[in-house]
Order: sequence, then C-alpha cells, then structure tokens
Amino acid sequence: MSHFFDHKEFYNKPIFLSPDELASPVHVFEDFFSDYNLSETRDFISKIKETCLTADYGPFRDADNRSRLLVDLKRFEKIMEASYVLCRWKKHGKTDQLLIEAGPGAGL
Repeated sequence: MSHFFDHKEFYNKPIFLSPDELASPVHVFEDFFSDYNLSETRDFISKIKETCLTADYGPFRDADNRSRLLVDLKRFEKIMEASYVLCRWKKHGKTDQLLIEAGPGAGL
C-alpha cells in the first residue's frame, strides 16, 4: 500500500501550496501555463501513459491498474483544460470568442 494512505490526515490536504497560493489558487494555474501550453501538457501525459503501460513492474504490472491509469489520466487532462480555460477567462474575461476557440464539444 502507498505511504499516502498510511498518513491520510497529512496527505489529504494541500501540502505544496504556499499561503499565497492557497488564498489564490488560480495563480498556480497561471504560473504553470506561463511555462507550458496544452500541447506540451498532452505530450507529457502521453509520455507518462507510455512509460506506465509498457512497464511490467510496480503498480502497473496488473491490467486493472493500467486501465485505471488511463481513466485517471484522461480526468487529469480535463482538469488541465479546465484550468487553462479559467486562466484565459481571468486574463481576457469570459467571452463567446473564448468558447469558440475552445472547439467542438467544449460545452463551456
């Protein structure tokens, strides 16, 4: 079992955010997206998937764990997209143009 479950009271809360980041978490997203765009983020996620799916050791040895990884990474990718949209809204204001730029199925 992971050490994260052994100390839930510690790990089930933000531990890396500074007091300023806790007060305004959107700045964390803005900082991230000042260094990376969505294409770079997708590439990074793809590399994680490839590494974990081709590894036959550790937690991804089991097919069920690999399947769960795919689901979890897709959800993570949606979190990245949502944080990107929030940053754009904060920077430019929520506009119809941003909804158009978001593309098909955006449902914003």
